[in-house]
Amino acid sequence: MSPLLLNFYLDQFDNQWAEIGLKNVEGDSVEHLVRFADDFVILSKEWINSDRVEAVLDVVGLEFNKEKNLCWECSERV
Repeated sequence: MSPLLLNFYLDQFDNQWAEIGLKNVEGDSVEHLVRFADDFVILSKEWINSDRVEAVLDVVGLEFNKEKNLCWECSERV
């Protein structure tokens, strides 16, 4: 899929993320979705179950790229 077309789908993902309450525009949410080009990163103060993210992606017809998917706690990397 082209980056331009994927960006259209990620807009839908962003809207769905906000609709289910995982993105708070006021900035006081536990989780923050950061998008850049055709990728995204989710920053969170708590552990996020990837099944939740996959469910939101599924709503807009997308799925994780298993080769690029990475989940970790920052405290493990420091």
